Amino acid sequence: MLVRDKEYRLVRQSSYKFFGWNEGDAYGSRVNMAQPEKTILDCLDRAGYSGDIPEIFAMLAHSFSRLDLGKLADYAAQFKSQALAQRLGYLLDVLKLPMGDTIRDGLFATSGSKSKCYLGQPSRWGTGGHYHPTWRVVNNIPNQELFAEIEVR
Repeated sequence: MLVRDKEYRLVRQSSYKFFGWNEGDAYGSRVNMAQPEKTILDCLDRAGYSGDIPEIFAMLAHSFSRLDLGKLADYAAQFKSQALAQRLGYLLDVLKLPMGDTIRDGLFATSGSKSKCYLGQPSRWGTGGHYHPTWRVVNNIPNQELFAEIEVR
């Protein structure tokens, strides 16, 4: 669908994923807009629609100081996805972003204790890579790709 010469895709979501929004103004119209924490998680949940994991990694790095980590962890639990919690915890650790014990414990509880997952879609990134035992994530995205959107200072 085209709106103002921009292409948009409608993505079907489960009803339990409809939360975390505020009413905002878009070109003079009142619309529901996702809160920043929900946006990060929506992207992580459906990475193929949002530029993929390197873009999400950069969004997390650049917006971290403006995010409410308690809300981020609570919202992650509402997604009912172990892999999403695993990927989020892993990305926060790779970025060395402080999350505190309460947030870490909440993400661990959401991520379960047995399943491993791939950071990126194996169909795009393959199945090789470094296994992170804490989060049970196989980082199958080469570091030069993962860090490509992050400015090193």
